[in-house]
This record gives sequence, structure tokens and C-alpha cells, in this order.
Amino acid sequence: DARDDRAEPLERIALSACDRASAADPADPTPWVAKLAMARLHRLRDPAPRGLLTAPPGPWRLFAHILSLDPWHREAHHRFLAFFFARYGGSVNAAWDVAAFLAQRAPADSALRLLPLVALVESFDPARLLADRVWEQPQWRSTALAVHRDWLPAVAGYRFTPVLDLAYLAHALVMSRHEPEARAALTAMGPYASRMPWCVFGDPVEQLSRARRACGLPVPP
Repeated sequence: DARDDRAEPLERIALSACDRASAADPADPTPWVAKLAMARLHRLRDPAPRGLLTAPPGPWRLFAHILSLDPWHREAHHRFLAFFFARYGGSVNAAWDVAAFLAQRAPADSALRLLPLVALVESFDPARLLADRVWEQPQWRSTALAVHRDWLPAVAGYRFTPVLDLAYLAHALVMSRHEPEARAALTAMGPYASRMPWCVFGDPVEQLSRARRACGLPVPP
């Protein structure tokens, strides 16, 4: 992304390592996800499947192969969605379209239902009129509340705390004025925190602290 002179040789080394890893364990999606992370460097343009309004081209074949190995691989979905972000050469509408498409096909109790909220944060433009009130619109409120209802109870069974997913959920609930539900998401995070999505809106410590206070939770020293 920084146009470093070493980018091309480093990419070749990385791709070669992915090839060796996938040959050693063909059932492991990890090397393919790493390839997906690098796909935006070359703007792969496979045609999109039916069902997307914007039909954005992208690394669909590579993504489909990963799904054949692990249909609900979290990182793969997030890497794939990022390909369509405007800052990487995509567009706001394409990102929303892909996020909705991926979320709708995921189980109701999956963290992948959060993908539209991730795309919403990515599209945030503080220069737009009432930009921070977008989360109060019915479609985004219902999305956040549905994730709270269907996914949050499953978090207790996770081996590791899904801090980033919980942060996106808590943020959406706070922004949509559902503080009691946001309190539950913040509590589920335990002693952990993440920079995203808070850093998009200002200093992450300040933003997260403000959210915790709005939910009646103490702010760690």
C-alpha cells in the first residue's frame, strides 16, 4: 500500500510460501486467505455471482475456493470485503452490496452477520450532514439488534473472546441509542479492547470510554 520498492519481490516470496503451505496441507484455508489478502494489489476481476445489485468484479474464484474448505471462515470474509472498500479501489456501494450478500448467506448466529456494520463504519464520512446519525436508521438498528439477539448469546461458548466483532456490535448499538444492549456487548469483551471501530471516529481510548460511560460501565484507569 505504501508503494515500497520491495513490494514486488516480497509478494513473490509470500505467494511462494502460500503455495508450499497449501501443497503441504491442501485442506487448510490459511494460505489461500493470505493470497486473498494480497489479491487487491492486482485488482483481480472475476465476474460477480448473480444476486448482487452492483455486480462488482473481484477475486470471487479465490474466495469460492476458500469457502469450499471452510464456508464460514471469518478472516476470509473480512479480507474479501476489504477488497471492495473505496480506499482500496472499490466503492461504498460495492462494499455495502458485498457485505449484505455475504451476511445474508451466513447463519443467524454467525459473527459474519456483522459485515454490513463493518462496511458502514468504512463508509463513514464526517463531512456528511448528520453522518453520525446514520446508525439510527431502521435498517442499521435492526441489523445491530438482530446480531445482539442471535449471535451475542453464542459468544459465551467461544474459546477466545471475539473482541473485534464485539467492538463493532457495541459501537453500532451505542450509535443507534440502544445502550442496554451495548452494555451487554461491552461486558462480553471483558478486559480487552480494540482500536477499531473506535479510531474511525476519533481517539479510540476516548471513544470507547465515552461508550462505556453511556452504558453505565466504569472506565478502566
